[in-house]
Formats: sequence, C-alpha cells, structure tokens
Amino acid sequence: MGKIRVTFITKCSALGNGVLNTFKGNGKFNFLFIPFKNFSSLSANHTGKNSVIIFSDIGFTNDEYVLVHKFVSDKSIIAKKILYTASFSKDYLVSFIMEGTHGIVSTNDELALLKDAVLGVSGGNIFFSDLIREICQPKIENYNLPVMPALTNREAEIVEHLKQGKSRRQIAENMFIDIKTVDSHLCRILRKFNVKKLKELKLILVLKVLQLLLIIIPLISQDIT
Repeated sequence: MGKIRVTFITKCSALGNGVLNTFKGNGKFNFLFIPFKNFSSLSANHTGKNSVIIFSDIGFTNDEYVLVHKFVSDKSIIAKKILYTASFSKDYLVSFIMEGTHGIVSTNDELALLKDAVLGVSGGNIFFSDLIREICQPKIENYNLPVMPALTNREAEIVEHLKQGKSRRQIAENMFIDIKTVDSHLCRILRKFNVKKLKELKLILVLKVLQLLLIIIPLISQDIT
C-alpha cells in the first residue's frame, strides 16, 4: 500500500498549519493543506483511491454546510471523508453520519487523533472519536423500535432515499415518478411501520442506523487499536 494522500480543508490557516505539523515527518502520509475557498477546485488526485479528505467546519456558513454535505454524499467521489468538527449538536453530527461520512473527530479531541482517523478510514473502517460517539449515542434503552416490515422493491427504494434525508419532491425526481405516486407509496410505508407521520418514520430510520453504529463501532475500534 502506498502513501495515503491526506487533504485538509479549512477556513482557518492557523489550524491548517497545526494539522500540517501533526502529520509532518510521518512516512505514511502525503499531506496537503487547502484553504476552503479553493475547495471547488480539488483535482482528481485528491478525490481518488487512497485519498482522505478532512473538512474542518470552523467558521462555515449555512451555504458551506450544504456544499460539504453534497460533496460527502456524492458516491462518485471515492476518497474517504472525515469531518473535524467544533459542533456538539447531535442532529448536526447525525446528518453527516447519514450522508456517509467515514469519520468524525471533535476539535476537543487530541489533534493527533486525526492520524488514527485517517488510518482507520483508509483501511475501510469508520472512525468516530469517543466524544462523538457519546454525543450521538441515542437514549433508546426504553424505546421499542418496530421490526423492519416487509417492503416492496419500490417501497424499499423510497426508504433508502428517506435515510439520505431527501424530501418527497427530491425522491420523485430521483425515481422519475410523480410526487403523488411517492405519497401513495409513503402512505403504505407508514401503515407498515405503524406510524402516522413522516417525521416519526424518519426518526425510526435514524435510530435504526444509530443502533447499528452502536453495535459495530466498538468492534471496529478494537480492530484498529
């Protein structure tokens, strides 16, 4: 395995230099610091195989959050993606998990933990620091989630779109069907899950994902320590 190409993207140059010093001198990495303003001009070398992109969200605007979300969820970009975050919002962090972020490290963690995260995700694992896991762990000990019901292929496809946070209109556009057809399928899906509102269904889907993470994260952490 060759060197891991690590691209660190931030609006804070001082932070970029600090992270650069953390990776400097380690023969496993080729490290590059790119200001966020140049984010849109990333070359194929930085988004391809054996590449890891770390985003620092310090100072992000709402538009920049949306841009990074879109980049993280883009399946055509095969580089691994890590969020280095200053946020303690469970909803915010879960939204990145749902988009497919491979790793999340808090700015309250030791800076050196970023190297562990890069090694973990480049090896095909997911990596969330202990602090991030503590924030995201759902308090569902007494919450009985319904068993996943039997779904038709079309219903299962709609559920997958919901997991990705897509709206009814976005689902219709992605599936090339009328929004009324989406609503018809959603009515049947809600009945199968025994809930009345779409937001209840979305909550169930998020909790199911987090339940799975609570099972596999400790196992993955053991594998890479």
